[in-house]
Amino acid sequence: MLDVVAESLDGASAIVGEARFHDALPSLRSLERDAGELASRPLPEPLRTSKAEIVRALFVPALPKRAPARIGDVHLVGDLRGAP
Repeated sequence: MLDVVAESLDGASAIVGEARFHDALPSLRSLERDAGELASRPLPEPLRTSKAEIVRALFVPALPKRAPARIGDVHLVGDLRGAP
């Protein structure tokens, strides 16, 4: 299931994303799996024919220190818990 779908005001780009919450810091392997699942999901109907640049993003509470910024075409967004 996609959790985030947003289009820019000018329609030039759209973000399609999903939030995944883990009890522990996710491993690189689990991030790769989750990113692969997100990348393979079909776009929502309105975006399938859109000329907008599609940005896929995986949101997680925290990322391992050596996690890449992207896995394939999926951007990784972490540190969602905020500062203590």
